[in-house]
Amino acid sequence: MTWPFENDTSAITKKVAKKSLQSEKRRNLMVVIAVALAAFLICFTGIRKFCLLMV
Repeated sequence: MTWPFENDTSAITKKVAKKSLQSEKRRNLMVVIAVALAAFLICFTGIRKFCLLMV
């Protein structure tokens, strides 16, 4: 049974999500840079500690 208030909003949802991602490019880029920097610092700290233990 189809209710009179049921609508297929999948197309609109996809459109809004796409627009949201496009409008927040700068924020998304900053998040990617922050995660990459954090991963680099964690790895660098681990390598540094390992090298100090070897000396």
